[in-house]
Amino acid sequence: MSFDWNEYHLVAQDLVNVNYAGTAGQEARQRAAISRAYYAVFCVVRNYLCAKERDPTLYIPARCGNPHSQVRKDLQGKHGQPKIAKQIGELHEKRKRADYDDSISKPASEVEDALNLARKILNEIAGGQI
Repeated sequence: MSFDWNEYHLVAQDLVNVNYAGTAGQEARQRAAISRAYYAVFCVVRNYLCAKERDPTLYIPARCGNPHSQVRKDLQGKHGQPKIAKQIGELHEKRKRADYDDSISKPASEVEDALNLARKILNEIAGGQI
């Protein structure tokens, strides 16, 4: 049975829960939540497109180069979903800031935006809107 990538979004929500009992600091949890939210969306969309094209190897790096940009390119082009492609791009930028920047000016705002955007995209996919 394959992994349900939607669960990464649940993990992201758990990480920012006020009652979280872990030992990591708040900003570390917020950054990890942004990353997990992005990967929930990326993997759900990637797998959806692979299923739609009936090709599970469509987005392996050896075949497409950068799967992150190729998924967005295909969404925007042949699947006619420029809005969702743009939203995934925004989420990807948030993920890169969370994973690589030493300083984020408003991590609480960033994580809230990332979780809301991820939820919106995942709902659109679940609702068959792509």
